[in-house]
Amino acid sequence: MKVKMKNLMKDIWFNNECLRNNITPTYAKVKIKNKSKIALKVKQQSEILWIKYSLQDQHGKVDRLNKDSYKLHLELANTCNTEQFDGLYNIIIDNTEEMTSKKTKTIIKKMNQLRNKYNILNQNNHSTECNEEIRFADKLKNLSNVSFTVEEETLLRKGLKFTVEDKKDKYLENILVDSEVILESTVMDQEEKNNMRSMISVKVEDIKNKKNFKCKNNTTTIK
Repeated sequence: MKVKMKNLMKDIWFNNECLRNNITPTYAKVKIKNKSKIALKVKQQSEILWIKYSLQDQHGKVDRLNKDSYKLHLELANTCNTEQFDGLYNIIIDNTEEMTSKKTKTIIKKMNQLRNKYNILNQNNHSTECNEEIRFADKLKNLSNVSFTVEEETLLRKGLKFTVEDKKDKYLENILVDSEVILESTVMDQEEKNNMRSMISVKVEDIKNKKNFKCKNNTTTIK
């Protein structure tokens, strides 16, 4: 996964350099027979769009890999201790550098050849290094017209699995626990205890079904 990410970032760097230096890579070349100004202009625009669509596709792949990497990172963090995690991370980094070095050389060589072809090798406005900066996918993307406060965005970033604690459910849960403790401490026989448990459960369910139920300072009681 790390190797795929690094290679994708190299391809993105290559395409960005092509756009920045007005270079058309081989894969994006459009061949036409008509040599009129309009035809040549359309050809150039088509080639630029081709590169941009390639970049869009590559960034989409990066986002998906980022999400998968994030999930894997959390799984490893939950199953490995710090020493094991650091060891695995260092192994991955070392192997990644070794496995992607060939790709780096190929990309830079290809870019230099294109610059030579377009006579822009001596210009100072291009980068000679392959930028491989990796960014993680945003945890939250607001696709609506609604503006959120910082607190609301922080809450939303916790993810779909996060739920705000329901005070009513917590209160009723405490009632069941307290009732069980009281029943266990009494001298009633087991049958009577079971009957009491059933009655309490029925009452709790009735309270749960009440829409206007409110628990204020634990004043609600089961009768």
